[in-house]
Amino acid sequence: REYVNGPANLPADYTNDAVRYTGTGSNISPDIAAVFDHKFYRRAVRLKNGSTVPGIYNASTPSNTRGFTAASENGVYVQGNYNSTGISSVGTPTASTLYLPQNTSLHIPASIAGDSITILSNNWSDSNSFVYPFSLGSRTSTETTQRFAMLGGDTITSLNSSPNQGGGDPKMNGGVHNFMRFLEQWGTRFNYAGSLINLYNSHNSNGTFKCCSKVYDPPERNWVFDASFLDVNRLPPGTPYFQNIQMTGFQRIN
Repeated sequence: REYVNGPANLPADYTNDAVRYTGTGSNISPDIAAVFDHKFYRRAVRLKNGSTVPGIYNASTPSNTRGFTAASENGVYVQGNYNSTGISSVGTPTASTLYLPQNTSLHIPASIAGDSITILSNNWSDSNSFVYPFSLGSRTSTETTQRFAMLGGDTITSLNSSPNQGGGDPKMNGGVHNFMRFLEQWGTRFNYAGSLINLYNSHNSNGTFKCCSKVYDPPERNWVFDASFLDVNRLPPGTPYFQNIQMTGFQRIN
């Protein structure tokens, strides 16, 4: 794996190593990872309790609209409902039919940029993930609703030959429908309104794509492009702009 902050190989230090999972029946406290911090852990950012995010949509003076962008050079994990005003932040959310991302002023322009973007449902449990890392059935999801533009990295497709990355499809990186990454047994609805933007390959979150028995089971993808992004006044902060010049004619003046 590539280590972008130093040498090509990730350094190892076993003199002060953190506790690790040793198998079924291992007695590991749910908060042990926080107690035994280690300088070689890969860092990441987690966004949670984000049903309402900072900002405002000013319908009377659209240029006064203020949105919210979260950006990191590392991976970003989005836990639970995000930018989903009017929907319960925990438990079973309001029916998705009542969620109108195309026609409301309650939802502000939001975006998330990172090395990768991973979605965690309202039912995510840190302790279950740590104690049972190989048990997909211990990481079950509940319906979750999020709204943001996503700018993230993707993994690299490999050759379908030996050696390969393993998984269900050794030569693929999962495709655009797995651009968002998952870690749970879904089988339930994930409601998403936004825009998917891939400009680079991931440097830190470069694990191989593996579905659907160990790492995750895909959700029911209830996804839609957020048409409010077509309004220049409702773009998230830091949105890249591209200009295109089309020549329609010219005249020699010398």
